[in-house]
Amino acid sequence: MFLYSNITHFDTLRRGFPSHLGKDIKKIAKDLIKKGLILTKPTPYGLQVFLNKNRLREVEDFIFKVLNFRF
Repeated sequence: MFLYSNITHFDTLRRGFPSHLGKDIKKIAKDLIKKGLILTKPTPYGLQVFLNKNRLREVEDFIFKVLNFRF
């Protein structure tokens, strides 16, 4: 996922994860959209998403909680 003006297609969020986790990744991403950590931009060719730069600390905390990885 990208910051600031970098936007990616919603369906590409699953890339890099094992295929059997695809539905879980999609569900988690939708939850993060509801929480406002991921912002959306509807386009004619599909939903685009990007990280909410105003809540970057919360995004980093979530990543640490799930992946045990600090930036």
